[in-house]
Amino acid sequence: MNGGNFWNGFAAGAISSIASSIWQGGNSTEVNAAGDRVGIAGTGMKGIGGTGGASMIAFGTIAGGAGAALTGGNFWQGAVTGLIVSGLNHSLHTTYNKNFIDKRLRKLGKVPDTKADIEQSQLGDFAEDMFPYMMGQSDNPVFRLKDRIISSNGKVAYGQTVATTQNGKSTASHIEISRSALSSWRLLASTIGHEVNHYFFFNSGAYDRWVRHFGEIRADALGEFKSQYWELRFGGVPSIDIMNDNLKIFKTGRL
Repeated sequence: MNGGNFWNGFAAGAISSIASSIWQGGNSTEVNAAGDRVGIAGTGMKGIGGTGGASMIAFGTIAGGAGAALTGGNFWQGAVTGLIVSGLNHSLHTTYNKNFIDKRLRKLGKVPDTKADIEQSQLGDFAEDMFPYMMGQSDNPVFRLKDRIISSNGKVAYGQTVATTQNGKSTASHIEISRSALSSWRLLASTIGHEVNHYFFFNSGAYDRWVRHFGEIRADALGEFKSQYWELRFGGVPSIDIMNDNLKIFKTGRL
């Protein structure tokens, strides 16, 4: 866990999370026009120092460092954890482009809610048509269609990115897609986008940097949170429970 102990990391993440929430509006809330409960502007500490996401993230970063120092840990390690937690908290309050996947599918002549009639040999072309920039950044990963996928935690999954680590360097070899993800074009596109995120994290070196800074447990949680959040942001089919569980794991460093 980056050379610290569990309680130092927990304090940094927890205090940063609480501080970021206070900055966003504390416990004074109201229901907006969309029916969501949100912090009332000006009732938190952001009314003092500014209203932007950068202010909230900076405040959470400092609070994370202070939280670690108060429990005998390293201020700067706590600050890094605080920075990440505050950024993840902020991402949950940003505006989503929830129609992106459906719009892209319709442009390709696909009805989002209908069954995806596609073979393994067509998955790569479909992924490139849906997400050309992401695929290019990831060096066009290879896709394999599987009858069933069981993830490392023993649960059934729609997809998984197969990667290995040697001498501290992680490399993804291919992406597997379960036939259960073919129940709709939207689910297939969402699953592919999710796994391409993971593929990029592995092959860009991002995952290895997370492991060095935060340890493997937190690195795995961060990658899964980001991939689930990508689905949420672009109108896919994320698991909110899995996303929130992984945010909690990243904060605490424990499964």
